[in-house]
Amino acid sequence: MRQFLKFAILAMSALSIEVEKEVRADPPAAVPADREIAALQARIDERTARFYAFRNEALERYAAAANDSVEQGKIYREITENEEILYRELIDMAFASPQSKAARDAFLMVLRAGMNQSPGTLGGECLRAAKALLTHHGDDPFVISHAIGMDNIFDPLRDLFIFGVHSTAKSHESKGIARLALAQYLSRKSAYARGERLRDDYSKRTKRIIRNAKQKDGSRGDVIMDETDERYAYRFHLAMIDPNEAERHARALFDEVIREYGDVQFRKWEIVEFEKLLASGRREHEGRPVTDEALAQYREIVARPRKSLAELALARLDDWDNLAIGKPAPEIDAEGVDGKRFKLSDYRGKVVVLIFWGTWCGPCMAEVPHEREMAAKYKDKPVALLGVDCDEDRAKALEVMKKEGITWPNWYDGELGEGPIAKAYHIRAYPTVMVIDAEGKIRLKNGRGKDLDDFVDKLLAEMKASKPAD
Repeated sequence: MRQFLKFAILAMSALSIEVEKEVRADPPAAVPADREIAALQARIDERTARFYAFRNEALERYAAAANDSVEQGKIYREITENEEILYRELIDMAFASPQSKAARDAFLMVLRAGMNQSPGTLGGECLRAAKALLTHHGDDPFVISHAIGMDNIFDPLRDLFIFGVHSTAKSHESKGIARLALAQYLSRKSAYARGERLRDDYSKRTKRIIRNAKQKDGSRGDVIMDETDERYAYRFHLAMIDPNEAERHARALFDEVIREYGDVQFRKWEIVEFEKLLASGRREHEGRPVTDEALAQYREIVARPRKSLAELALARLDDWDNLAIGKPAPEIDAEGVDGKRFKLSDYRGKVVVLIFWGTWCGPCMAEVPHEREMAAKYKDKPVALLGVDCDEDRAKALEVMKKEGITWPNWYDGELGEGPIAKAYHIRAYPTVMVIDAEGKIRLKNGRGKDLDDFVDKLLAEMKASKPAD
């Protein structure tokens, strides 16, 4: 565990030094009056409103320049540059009263944006926001709830924030959420670490492929990019982790959540934001009108029963124990999008590529061209592409499937993440692509691009080698 925690300890030590310097340098500021906090909130609201107005206008120009990739590139850079300025100014404003709710929400806005951006200036602002949240709002359940779901990507910033809230949480609710977040993060990070250790050349730089990217001439195709310095350094860090020790610690945290914090009812931060929007009566979000259809969806989401931390932890352990690599894939016996019922076991003896997707999911749709290529490549081989569509509107799904050339069978699972198939497989991110071997066992989770093709080819080679010679 020492080796695993080394990075986090260094990061948290750096944070402690920074905080200690701030405390020594400046005496505690007087608590601002309510009117001063209200004025701060007004300044933040006015500044963000100006940015949203600019961004919406720029996006209209971007759409109008659909046939001019050079112009689109200029507009995109204009948006990102203004976004970086916005977040820098928001943090500067918020430090006028860093313990206030107005500051907290400004810091969170930057944190959420930074988690979705490439490293750079915005990454630096995101680090400032994370440190401010840990220093001034580290025991706030709403702040800590942002750590749930951060296990989709791994980077130093997430390490800092997730290990950080585990340290700063003090109340019963906060400590439970923080421990669940760290358990989830460690369990998935250990899997990535194991994958890096399996590489013979993990110390070498890699390339990454951006699928279906827009080219300068307006066409679309794959773009191969060199690995960034930051990504290379972090991948090397992953290879240094002891995955068994990380898994042991994650399981202990899951058990602790079930035993000591299982009673806590959890709400995702997004749902809290939906509640605030509905309570305000506003019909606008980020400078754009909110439709009646969207409001109805928000009401339906808010009305769903909350899950306890025990339920969430047990689901993760079930995923770990029963959906692990080498375990039998749960049977699927359901109706297809076209109304015809079929089973997963009908495809026993074939390698199955199981795709969880939805028409509302941009990354899912970006993978469709590659999936069509796979369907053509393996049409005469014992390989089956099978989809699980997670759209509420079946008719829309059928329409999109016809338009996009999705000819392989698809089960209809209904609403995002709430259908019986997605629940059985504990699907939390879209797209999720699994590979199931000819014996019905899970062999790969979260496959994508060329790595997915290579893995299918590997299983086909195994099948051929296992057949007795004639």
